[in-house]
Amino acid sequence: MEIGIDIFIRLASGLFIVLSIVALSLMMLRKRHMGERIFATRIGATIYGALFALFIIVVLMPIRLAVMNGTADITDPVIMEKYFIAIVILAVLFRTDILGRLPLVGTYIRAYRMAYMRRAVENAEKRLKKMEDQEVIREAKARGE
Repeated sequence: MEIGIDIFIRLASGLFIVLSIVALSLMMLRKRHMGERIFATRIGATIYGALFALFIIVVLMPIRLAVMNGTADITDPVIMEKYFIAIVILAVLFRTDILGRLPLVGTYIRAYRMAYMRRAVENAEKRLKKMEDQEVIREAKARGE
């Protein structure tokens, strides 16, 4: 019975992660971010979410469940080493473009990442413009205008 609950928790968590990433892409990415590759971007968000969820449920959740069930201690150096290695792998895979080079799915992942980066650049330009405007106002007040 314990194994069935464990598998259910993992699958539910994975499904939640995938649906969350897809929902965020639907809400945040507009046509101007995706260009002509709307369908590829949506597929890329789904694949990206599935790979992220797979990493979480295969690598991180077993460690977490072992600690929470009391079969492992979080202060154990082996557990800490596994967490550290998992976090480093997660950072390298998802912050670099290694996933974009995968055969068959790389095209979709690149489309999603490019749309997300276009959105980030657009938001950064808006914030930069706002900060420049604030600086102009601040300089005008300092001169006494």
